[in-house]
Amino acid sequence: MYKRQRHYDSLKSEAIKTFSDSASDGLWIWNIAGGSVEWSDRTYQMLGYEPASAPMTFEEYVDLIHPDDRETTQQHIEEHLNHHVRYRDIPMRLRTAIGSYRHLIAAGQAIRGPDGLPILMVGAVTDVTGELNAEQAAKEAKEQYAVLFHAMNDAVVIADPMTGKIVEANERAAMLWSIPRGDLIGQPQTILHPPDLQDDEEGREAFRRHIRQLQNGDTSTITMPILRSDGARIETEISSAMVE
Repeated sequence: MYKRQRHYDSLKSEAIKTFSDSASDGLWIWNIAGGSVEWSDRTYQMLGYEPASAPMTFEEYVDLIHPDDRETTQQHIEEHLNHHVRYRDIPMRLRTAIGSYRHLIAAGQAIRGPDGLPILMVGAVTDVTGELNAEQAAKEAKEQYAVLFHAMNDAVVIADPMTGKIVEANERAAMLWSIPRGDLIGQPQTILHPPDLQDDEEGREAFRRHIRQLQNGDTSTITMPILRSDGARIETEISSAMVE
């Protein structure tokens, strides 16, 4: 029975290690009394280090934390250990083997003795560097798009095809219609054209062909009058495209 239990315990330990090393998150254990920190192989892999044969000291671990994150990280740990505040969703940056930093989200839980004092702290880190980089790239692309959009020589108006309301217009459009951008946005697209356009059957049919061509995924150009805020009626060539 004793040998069987030892065999079971050995298999269980091996299974836990296999699980921790194959998990997408990096796992860690901090021996509070001994002052040592152990990482799973996955944690080392996330940061580009070779797995260590011996645990690192807690001071060595702190040295890997970005200088701007050390104080807040240690505050979160102390609040958890001393006041039982949840240690969840803690952002931090850890230094990689090549000297750069990865953005991680940490979570952990203290294991306490009968006297309530913490003995170990165990947890996981999730690498969110890729997500943050993608968000930053999207933000920069949006800013660049905005600059180009408002610098265009042509007047551009973007409308919601379901509601027909204007959702964006560039500065050139505001100048063309002599209407402030803020007043254009949110208005029905029909305000851009003379109201009597609806009475022109030939014009309505041309506009329907224009819309059908757009719905087929093609760009389309049509010449039709626009109505400026001063009442001026101007024949204008309008190029349109349907964007999903």
